[in-house]
Order: sequence, then structure tokens, then C-alpha cells
Amino acid sequence: MNFIEYYINQYQKARPWDLPDFVFDIKDRAMEKLSTMSFPSSKDEAYRYTNVAQALEKEMTIYRPSNKDFGTEKIKKILNSDIPEIDSYSIALNNGYHLHNEPIHKLPGGVILGSFVSVVKQFESIYRDFASKYEPSDDVLVNLNTMLSGDGFFVFVPAGFKPAKPIQITSLFDGSNGALIQPHNLIIMEPGSSADVFVCDYTLSDGSFVCNDVTEVVLGKSASLNLVRMQKANDATSLITHTIVRQSASSRMKTHYLSLSGASIRNNLTVTLAGKHAEHTAKGLSFTRKTEHADNQILIIHASPDCHSNQLFKHILSDTSTGVFTGRIVVAKDAQKTLAYQRSSNILLDPKAKMNIRPQLEIYADDVKCSHGATVGQLDAEALFYLRSRGIGEIEAKKLLLQAFAGEILEDIECELLKKEMMKTVEQKMKDNF
Repeated sequence: MNFIEYYINQYQKARPWDLPDFVFDIKDRAMEKLSTMSFPSSKDEAYRYTNVAQALEKEMTIYRPSNKDFGTEKIKKILNSDIPEIDSYSIALNNGYHLHNEPIHKLPGGVILGSFVSVVKQFESIYRDFASKYEPSDDVLVNLNTMLSGDGFFVFVPAGFKPAKPIQITSLFDGSNGALIQPHNLIIMEPGSSADVFVCDYTLSDGSFVCNDVTEVVLGKSASLNLVRMQKANDATSLITHTIVRQSASSRMKTHYLSLSGASIRNNLTVTLAGKHAEHTAKGLSFTRKTEHADNQILIIHASPDCHSNQLFKHILSDTSTGVFTGRIVVAKDAQKTLAYQRSSNILLDPKAKMNIRPQLEIYADDVKCSHGATVGQLDAEALFYLRSRGIGEIEAKKLLLQAFAGEILEDIECELLKKEMMKTVEQKMKDNF
């Protein structure tokens, strides 16, 4: 069966959504591009170690919400879960769809937070300007999402403003078994604005889900964004995320991934530094056990001079789990005075665990400073011996070393509230795994 055609047919059957015509123009253009493509296999270099076709080449239902209320049983599950709760402006998505009675929250200072579809309809002018620059992606999964997505979250921060609290989006999965979930999200930061955004992906049941998530981010001149994404999925869920960022001059962004569990996680981050003095820091920490798989694919394009990027990704792997890190830096011909750094550090706790690392540099300018490094090994035997010689038990000593290893990622989270919660979450992860 041609599964691209299958999903196109699903889109055409579901097309009478209540959306503005120009949104359907975007979806139709994505469909046209998609019709010329195929799902990547292990023969495709970008997906060499992560077989997404295996997850997507099935006759899955395209998740659509029912008219049922967000029941008390589900609320109890959320309250009894270990999703971090911080003092924040917050919303929840259920299988990619907004949950609250009020689909749009107008926050102090003109900040808009809420359902992607509702914002597109009610604040069409904000989205039209962004959508006018739309071009279909070269990534088949991004086009699939654009065509099929029904909702997601939307964050808009007006010029020169910073929300008093972090913005928290909790994305919950508990849909019908075998559902394909396709949230499409957008963050627009106007010039001089700043914000802390925390996204948590969490499964409420042991069902089998495939989520293909796209988050687009636009930073205006001198805007600042700290984006943290935590992922806690069950051992039957495949989670694929695409974060596509375009930064203007003097903008600054930090992206943190914390992947704690899931059968297969693939995070794609594509950043274009499109204006002078733009900066991006991308960091990630992944824990895998049993047969879990975590793949972080990072592409940072230095399209303008005097920009700075930094990548640091760490994996802690147990049992027969696998990890992948691909860090690619592209420096355009005119992007002189570029500073770009990349490092991957990984710890194998079992001999059958496996880590694949692919550092890539493409440099077309001559006045740059670029470097990359990678290490794969076990816990430091000398450090472990030192701790044990001071009366610390072996298990506790290993926890301390792993917490120190993870700390380099977590310490860089700028929001103190969020940093504290992430550290508590990692400490709990250590307790659960030893």
C-alpha cells in the first residue's frame, strides 16, 4: 500500500474543517508536495538510525476529538501524575487538541495563549503575516503534519514585553489505541519580547500512540526565548518532534530537551540564524532503558555574520537501549565571524547499550571558529572508587556521578522555577532506575 496516498485520502475525507480559506491553501500546498514524497527509511541518511516508516506505514486513524467533556477521571490521572507543576500561565492539550472551555487566554501585556485553530480564526491578521511566507518543507513528516493537523498551541508575545510567569503547555496522550496525533504549534515573539516556555509530553495510558509534532518559532529583532521540552511517554509510544526556528538580528534562544522515557523519541531541531548577532544554545539530556530509543537531530544554519551557536547533548543508556545524536552546523559564505560549538557526551551503563554520534560541519566562510567533540564511555572508575572509599555505597555513588553528569545540561535553564523542577525530576528518575 502507498501510505502517502492513504493519508492524503484521510485528509480529503476530513477537509470540511471550520478554518479560513488561506489555511486550507497552506494545507493543500503541503499535500501537493507530500504527494511527490515517500516516508524515509533506514537508507535515508537523516533517518539512518531511526526507522520512522515503521511507525507511520500503518492504517492508523487520524485522531479527532469527540464531544465528550474532559472528565473527572482524566483530571484525577493528571493530578496524580508526576508532571511538574510550577507557578505559570498554563494550558493543556489532549491528543493535540486544546482542553479548556476558553480556547484563547488573553494574558497581561497583550500576550495570547491558547488553541492554534482558535487563534488563527480570531486573530487572523497575526497568523496571516506569518503564513504569507509559507513554503512546503523538504521533510515529508513536516508536510504530513501541516496537511493533517487539527489543532495545537499558539503563543504570541507582543513587542518589548515579558510575561510575569513562565508559560506551561502540557500535552497529554490517551487517545484510541493506534491513533496518529498531529499537533501543530506556533510561537511568535515580536521584537524585544522575551518568555520562558515549558512543554511537557506525557502519556496517561499504556496505549500505543504515534505523535508527529511540529512547533514553529519566529523571533523578532532582540527577542529572547527559553524553550524547555520534557518527554515522558510509555514504552509503546513513538514521539517525533520538529522544532523549526527562525531568528532575527540580536535575538537569543535557548532550547532544552529532557527525554525521560518512550519507546522511540526523535527530536528534530532546525534553527536559522537569519540576522546579525543572533544566538542559539541547544542542549539535551536523554535517559533510555530496556529497548528504548532516543534520537536528537540538530541543524543550525548560520546565514548571517557575527552569530553564535552552541550544542551540548548527553545520553545515559541502560540495558539494550540505543541513542543517536546528529549535530550539523552549516556556515553560509557571507556568515563571517561565526562562532559555533558542538559536543556530545554519553554514558553506557550496560555493555549492550549503543550510542551513534554524527558530528557534521559545512563551512563556506573563512573567518570562523567552529569545533565539535564527542565521547562515549562508562562512569569514571576513579571517581566511583573515590566516592566508595569515603563510605558511600555503590548505587548511591553512581547516582551522584550521574546527577553531576546531568547537571551541566540542567544548570543552563534560566528560569529558576523550571530549573528546580527539572532537577527534582532527574533525581526521581535516578531513584526509579537504581
